[in-house]
Amino acid sequence: MQVDKNLEKLYEAMYGQEFNRTLLTGSMKKGFSTFSIHNIDELKAAINKTNLEDEIYISFYDYNTDEDVTRWMKTDLNKFISTSVKNSLVIRFRKNSEILKEEVRDLTDIQKFMFIRRTINLGFNEEIVEECKKTYDYLEDKLNVKGYSVFNGINECSLYLFFDEEEFENPTETLYYFYTFLEKTLNLKTITYAEIEPFSQIITLLGSQNKDSKLYVKSYDINSEYKEIIQNSTDKNTNYILPDKTQDVTKLNKLLETIDAGITKTKAQGKSLLEIDIDNI
Repeated sequence: MQVDKNLEKLYEAMYGQEFNRTLLTGSMKKGFSTFSIHNIDELKAAINKTNLEDEIYISFYDYNTDEDVTRWMKTDLNKFISTSVKNSLVIRFRKNSEILKEEVRDLTDIQKFMFIRRTINLGFNEEIVEECKKTYDYLEDKLNVKGYSVFNGINECSLYLFFDEEEFENPTETLYYFYTFLEKTLNLKTITYAEIEPFSQIITLLGSQNKDSKLYVKSYDINSEYKEIIQNSTDKNTNYILPDKTQDVTKLNKLLETIDAGITKTKAQGKSLLEIDIDNI
C-alpha cells in the first residue's frame, strides 16, 4: 500500500503531525509485525512497506508517554488507560462474518472474492449501516454533534466522536456505560464493545484494503444509500471525507462528565444503578 497526497492529508487530519501510536501489519497466515510510530513520516514509511495482501491496523488512541507502547502486554491495561489521550471514542457496529468464512473455506481465492463481494452487494451489511445512521441521528439531535462514519470494507461500520480532552475518574466504565446507554435506548443489535478494552483497541486503518472483499476502508456520507457506501469503498483514488474537529462538543463532554461523576457516586453509595437524562444535558 502506498500513501498518496489524499491519504496523507487524511492521516494528518486524524492524528496530527506527532503522536505515539502502534501500527500492526501482516496477516493471520504469515503473522503480524508491530511498529511504534511517532509522526506522519514514520506512519507513511511503515505503510509504504506493506504488501498488497497485508491487513493494516492502528491503535485508536494516542498515548502520552515516552515508553514504547508496542512492548506493553495486554495485561498492562492500566498503562493503556492512564496514558491514553482521552479526546475521542469510537462506536463500532459489526456483522458476524463467521458464516462467510465457513461458506468460502474450500473455495479458490477468486471464488472466495466473488462470493464475498456478491454477498456484500446484496445487503449483508445493511443492518450495520442502518444502526450507524440511527446512532448518528440520535447524537446529532440530542448532543448537536456529528460523528465521523467509516466502513471497514468487510463487516463493520464505525462512528468516531471527537471531543475536548478529558481526565476521567472511571475511564473504561464511563465508555462502557455510554455504549450500553446507546444500546438500550436505541435498541441496537450490532453495536460491539463487550469484549473490547477501549483504551488498548486497534482499528482498521483508513485507506487500507480488505484482502477478502477488495474494498477499501473509507469514510462515507452518513446520508448515503447502502449501494453508494459500497461503491464508495471500491475506489481508493478519491478525496477522503475529513473528520470535523471544529464542532461545539460541549454537550458531549458534559454527558461523559456526568456519566463519570455518576459512576463515582454510585460506587461511594454501594449502588450499581446509574440513571442519566440525556435530554437535560
